[in-house]
Amino acid sequence: MAVEPIINPNYLRVKSKGDSLVVKALQADDQYAAKFSEIDFACLSAMWAPSCDEDALQILADWLNWLFLFDDQFDDGHLKDDPIGAEEEISKVVAIMNGTWPSVSMHEDPLGFLFQRVWGRLEKVSNASFPLVCKALANKNTLVPIS
Repeated sequence: MAVEPIINPNYLRVKSKGDSLVVKALQADDQYAAKFSEIDFACLSAMWAPSCDEDALQILADWLNWLFLFDDQFDDGHLKDDPIGAEEEISKVVAIMNGTWPSVSMHEDPLGFLFQRVWGRLEKVSNASFPLVCKALANKNTLVPIS
């Protein structure tokens, strides 16, 4: 006996904006756009956060969109067998988090752009200590599990 999930009422607007941004950044064709739309991280976000406002839901959906694309590079993409390239990609994300990476162009570095955009929005809406904690973590050379 399954319970019908509560879906955030901002879901469709967030999905439209997020999917459009990814397709534009990646300069994707219609076939890719249709396939990406089916993945629908906006729906997952809308179920995870059924009562947040549209801006917060957009941040969550955009984060998940970026995370999926970022992870694919390592699983099945060009970084699968490229440890040096993988390290450079991770270093770029860390540099964006600690504010030492320059502004990223959408068409020169689509994933960097998507991350920098969502990270900047997340920093703006987070409490005052959030950026300090993230920068401290980003300055570490190793990932530390949070218990």
